Amino acid sequence: MFDARDFFRKRFSAHLKETSRYLKYIFNGHMAVAMLFLVSALAFYYQRWLAQLPENFPSALIIGILFAAVASYSPVRTMLQEADLVFILPAEDKMGRYFQSTLIYSFVIQLYLVLLVAAALGPLYFATFPQREGSVYLLMLLVLLIFKVWNLLANWWMLQIRDKNVRVAEQIVRFLLNFAVFYFASKGTMLFAGMATVLFIGLFLWGWWNAKQQTGLNWNLLVEKDTHRMQTFYRIANMFTDVPHLKNRVKKTPSTRPPCQWKNPDAAKIDIRLFVPDHFHPQW
Repeated sequence: MFDARDFFRKRFSAHLKETSRYLKYIFNGHMAVAMLFLVSALAFYYQRWLAQLPENFPSALIIGILFAAVASYSPVRTMLQEADLVFILPAEDKMGRYFQSTLIYSFVIQLYLVLLVAAALGPLYFATFPQREGSVYLLMLLVLLIFKVWNLLANWWMLQIRDKNVRVAEQIVRFLLNFAVFYFASKGTMLFAGMATVLFIGLFLWGWWNAKQQTGLNWNLLVEKDTHRMQTFYRIANMFTDVPHLKNRVKKTPSTRPPCQWKNPDAAKIDIRLFVPDHFHPQW
């Protein structure tokens, strides 16, 4: 009998083993030291720049864009493979627990983005709004985490939509609403931030309703997305060590295009005679 929880544990263990195998080469001792020096230098010049921050600097705009980007970028790591289209597809109705676990895993591994952006924008926020208390910024981070969860669920529902144009349009509108919420929240205009939140919830429920109308999961898209993410990871790892799993993408070149089709049969005869010795010429 198929056990979704056991399947997730096995797939997660294999995925963790595979990624950690290459991460140790990416974040080796030399890379860690280089990153430490780079972060230290950036932090030093960042503090000097904040000390001379212009009064009209668009801090709210930058905070809104970066917070919206972190919230909107919420990919679901399903860890599905191409073979699952054959062996796991028949058990789709029993995969609920598996996908719930992948959603939790996807949220946890993306928390580092929230922490990085929060740490980077915190000094800018307090330099721009020194009269505000630290609890206000912490409340914004809490809202960011909530929106992160909502965007993750919305992205999962959109993966079940077959129409690519609908998915792209929904992502654009969702990013704009995310931006409006954090931009107005940064400026302190909570009325407009609340209105944008209501619109976001409307889009959120619309995505849920559309996903419910689908006859089943879009397995091909799920496998394609996860395969693409793993190939991107392999390309990065390939800069530090050999990766046998890396697939080379074949691009169309003139040598791979189909041969020309001549409308005039005589043109083909002339073209062939240019490359065939005279004593091999057939009698046309």
